Amino acid sequence: MTDVGLYRAFQQPVTPTLQVLDEEGRLVWSSKTYWANATVLTEALNIMETGGR
Repeated sequence: MTDVGLYRAFQQPVTPTLQVLDEEGRLVWSSKTYWANATVLTEALNIMETGGR
C-alpha cells in the first residue's frame, strides 16, 4: 500500500489515458491522445517490448 493517491500517482490525467509501467512500477510511457488508435497502441507495444529504453 502507498500514501500516494491514484490521480497523483498517474500524474493527474484528465481523460482516460493509456499508460505503460515498467517492472518497478515506474511510468515509462503515456499516450498523448484521448482515443487510442493503432499508431498509439503500436507505440505502447514498442515501449513494452524494449523495456522503456
